[in-house]
Formats: sequence, C-alpha cells, structure tokens
Amino acid sequence: MTQGLIIAAVGMGVVFVTLVILMVVITGFGRLFPVKEEAGEPVLEEAEDREKEVVAAISVAMASLMEEAPRRRPPAVRGGKPSPWRTFGREQLMTSRGRKSR
Repeated sequence: MTQGLIIAAVGMGVVFVTLVILMVVITGFGRLFPVKEEAGEPVLEEAEDREKEVVAAISVAMASLMEEAPRRRPPAVRGGKPSPWRTFGREQLMTSRGRKSR
C-alpha cells in the first residue's frame, strides 16, 4: 500500500516539475526572442470587402438550398406484420433502458 502511494507521489512530482521547467523555458524564449510589431495601420478595407464576399456567398448558398424541393421521407409501412429484426431491435433498446418487454 505504501509503495503504491510513494510511486504515485513521485510520478505526480515528476510531472509537476517537468511542467514548471517547460513553463520557464517558454517564458525564457519569449523574453529572448520578443515578437516584433509591424509598423503601419492594417488595411481594413480589404478585410471588409472579403467579409462581404463571404456573406454574399453564404447567402446565395442558403437561398439555393431553400428553393430546392423538401426532401420526402419514405412512407411508413402501416398494417401488416412488422419486421422481426425491427421488433428485436426495439425490444433490445427497451430492455437496455430498464423497461420490461411485453
């Protein structure tokens, strides 16, 4: 019992120390190689034009989908004897949910 606790504590300690070392290395690289900001203002007009094109393309796609005929489901089979596979599947589903079969 105590050996298992010692192994677990050592394992967690190794992971924690490794994460701290990784954090220090990443912070060190951030200070050694700072991110340089580019001078000048970003061009917003090109981004706005691109965004308008994307909105227009999405609108056209949605409109074309709405114009299509609605998809129809196959008619449900009513009357007659149900498939044994379907009956077995439903019974399995009901029993798995804790309900008794008929």
